[in-house]
Amino acid sequence: MINKQQEYNKRWADKNKEQKRKLSYRSTAKTFINKYAEKDDLEILNELIEKKLKEF
Repeated sequence: MINKQQEYNKRWADKNKEQKRKLSYRSTAKTFINKYAEKDDLEILNELIEKKLKEF
């Protein structure tokens, strides 16, 4: 039996697919940066971030 919170979460996820995907990607990126990235990875990511910031 599904409880009310699970129902709410499912309805939210169904209505907000793009937002859910974005949050998932952000979480994955944070995990990579904080747990697995080495210096060269961070330098590459920093270049990508700087390039993206210039677009705004």
